[in-house]
Amino acid sequence: MLQNDPSLKARFIKLIIENIRFVDSFHDPLITPDFLRMYHRKKSVNAALNEFIDDIINVLDNEDLDFTVAVSKDMQKVSDSRTDLSLTEEVSVVKMLDQKVREPRRLLFYSGALFETTVNTADYSQSQTMIMLEVPTEEDIENKRPLSLWAAPADDGLIDQLFDFRNPPSEDLLLSKKWKKVKVNISGERLVSRNNVSACRRQYTLRHVGASTVSSSVMFLHYQRTSRTNSLACLFISR
Repeated sequence: MLQNDPSLKARFIKLIIENIRFVDSFHDPLITPDFLRMYHRKKSVNAALNEFIDDIINVLDNEDLDFTVAVSKDMQKVSDSRTDLSLTEEVSVVKMLDQKVREPRRLLFYSGALFETTVNTADYSQSQTMIMLEVPTEEDIENKRPLSLWAAPADDGLIDQLFDFRNPPSEDLLLSKKWKKVKVNISGERLVSRNNVSACRRQYTLRHVGASTVSSSVMFLHYQRTSRTNSLACLFISR
């Protein structure tokens, strides 16, 4: 298309020169916790999510903002056995779960945090965007109490603004934009198997919006394309 349209090619080059910056790594100071990090492999995404969470924790600590962390409970048993599932930290099992389930090992909860859901329910759909306003306590997480979040309007397919976690939106604003308050629970016993081992991850059915594969990010960027109040910055890096 660019080869057949010189004016379009010139505009494309102009946009690249004026708007895209290249850095050596995601540790560059130009990259703040607000950036969406995109990778071509899920393995890189899992590592990036941990970096994203660590970066946000540093910001929240420095600004004395409230947060809690939910760490998954990974369980395993011998496949096709009648034994009960038991807690595991076996590296090979944890890696298998990282590859085969959508929920991460760690979830960071703070006011203004953006998530996408990992399951379908009567109230929301898989990959629907959500924002957290009410931060759960450590006791809430320890007792696996449902989380209160706000789900973006599914029928719109678009979010007309991004939210800054330093200045999260009010409930009235979300209601005016047809967001809906919902409850999010711990995942059920969904077993995945490899090499005669079956395992599951007990975690809230959420995934951070902060790092993803390129293919899933394309959908998220389309979902956010009408942003009027903030900008969403993306950097691509080869890993």
